[in-house]
Parts: sequence; C-alpha cells; structure tokens
Amino acid sequence: MNTVYGRFNQFSGHIEFNAQAPEQSTVHVVIQAASINTQIAKRDKHLQTADFFDVSKYPELTFESQSIDKKSEGHVLNGLLTIKGQPILSLFLLRYHRHGEREKRFFTLKERPRSTATIWHRLRK
Repeated sequence: MNTVYGRFNQFSGHIEFNAQAPEQSTVHVVIQAASINTQIAKRDKHLQTADFFDVSKYPELTFESQSIDKKSEGHVLNGLLTIKGQPILSLFLLRYHRHGEREKRFFTLKERPRSTATIWHRLRK
C-alpha cells in the first residue's frame, strides 16, 4: 500500500471548544466523499468508485467525537469515523497553539498511526 496525500474540498462541521476543560469539547464533521482531491484526476475518479469510497452509494463520510483525552503530546480526539456506512473507531492527535497577544487559537490535527491502514483493511474485506 502506498501513501497518498490529498484532501477533501467540501466539508462542514461543528466544533464546540471548551478552553477550561478541553476534554468536554465536541466535534462533528460531514465530508462530501466526491470532493476527494489528490491532484491526480484519474486517481480521484478511482477513489470515488466502489473500490474505495463508493460515492454513488455513500456520498458522505462523517466523524462524531466520543471523547478527548489529555496526553503528554497533546490531546487525543477519539470518535467514530463512518465510511461506506461502517463506523470505525478513530484516533486523532490534537495540538493546541497560541499565537501572539490576540490569543489566536488553532489546532493541528494528525491521524494517529495505524488508523488509515486499519480503516482500508476493514473496508476492502
């Protein structure tokens, strides 16, 4: 399996962030599966087929947080990522950053190792 970088261009969501108690925050995201963009149109079309996302049958991917746990490297966002109608427990690493005096806050989000391979293994069965 090769590593392929890409993004989804169409998504919406709601984040309720509690700065005093980040573990009480919630995240809900809806992604339009057909908006996959790897910068290679032929590959994107293949990813939209039943081999991968099956966008004609499953037009949306969703993520619903279940918990946020504080760890030494940041916070771990635990939740259900639903792809092709299958909810899969997924973990993402959140890192909180403060920027300047205006307290511009932002997070970086990185999927924990193994998650992607585990998801594709389960979907391809």
